[in-house]
Amino acid sequence: MNERQGSAVLRRVFEARGLSLVPDFDLSQLGAFPAVRLDGFDPAARVGFEWLTTEAGDHPLFSDEVVAALDAAVASGAVHLLLVDESEALDEPSLVRIGDRFLDRLAAEGRLSA
Repeated sequence: MNERQGSAVLRRVFEARGLSLVPDFDLSQLGAFPAVRLDGFDPAARVGFEWLTTEAGDHPLFSDEVVAALDAAVASGAVHLLLVDESEALDEPSLVRIGDRFLDRLAAEGRLSA
């Protein structure tokens, strides 16, 4: 699944839960976050996703240091991000399942009202 297709699948999953996604969102707009662009992010809910693909050149941008900073932001509750590498979901049903599980967990934790 290419960058456009994978991002579209995740966008549908997230928007079905009532999230209002801004495409290509620069996370550094929120302050002390790495300067990375997410494929979809709802600034009000502070929930988003990135579909990491070789095609888009995402892997060098999401270095170990950047991922560690994002993990720390998630652990603190500042944001809730789903990072999915293209190697983890090779087809649409797998990607839908990953997105749904992420959003189900957020809802169960009371972090997602939709």
